[in-house]
Amino acid sequence: MKFLPSLTGTMSGSMGGCTASHNRAGMYFRNRVVPTNPNTTRQQNVRAYFTAAVNAWASTLTAAERADWETWAANVPFLDTLGQTFFLTGQQAFIRANVVGYQLGRSTLVAAPIDFNNGQPIAAIAPATAATPGQIGVILATSAFSIAATLMDDAPDDGDVALYLGPPVSPSVNFYKGSYQFAAQTPIAAAAGGVSFTTLVAAQHQATPLVVGQFRPVRLRVAYDDGRLSIAYEAIAEVIDDT
Repeated sequence: MKFLPSLTGTMSGSMGGCTASHNRAGMYFRNRVVPTNPNTTRQQNVRAYFTAAVNAWASTLTAAERADWETWAANVPFLDTLGQTFFLTGQQAFIRANVVGYQLGRSTLVAAPIDFNNGQPIAAIAPATAATPGQIGVILATSAFSIAATLMDDAPDDGDVALYLGPPVSPSVNFYKGSYQFAAQTPIAAAAGGVSFTTLVAAQHQATPLVVGQFRPVRLRVAYDDGRLSIAYEAIAEVIDDT
């Protein structure tokens, strides 16, 4: 469990049967829930990706390559759930980059990035033709995505933008912690300011198809070719007919 010392304390995590968390209204406590393990094919694939990355760190990388990942990790800060700065280990940074890389069909990336940042993140999404922020477009005639994603600034390197979707949620929901399923990917070129998704819905990897009128949690991140992985963009988006 994480906590910040204060009069009442700021905490996040579990201890015993109690879980501390926070949302827009502040801190709250709830009973700890033991997650189920349906051991689906998707779960097995992700676990295999983690195993492959761990094995590559130990057996494929040279000592110098591992040192480069340690250097990169020591120079790129992250924020935890309480807004506090922390740093990954070199192994964590390597696994973080390669698990997503495997998900995108890439081979093992052994060289650490030379730029000490996470690249440019996604700033907003909108249907490609309707251009209304916070919506997922579907072209019903061809069962295709219609989503445009805009970056905070131009992409510093070639790569791919990965799209993840959560299950349908109530329109009143404005806070979602997971889980997500990988749904689609699209390439992005260096110096590009955004991308469009046109992946066929029938070819999606996620279990629950998009249906007009649904509200779906969305997560987008850029996986650059040099191993940097942008901070995730997350939103609750309405599925609309963008024909």
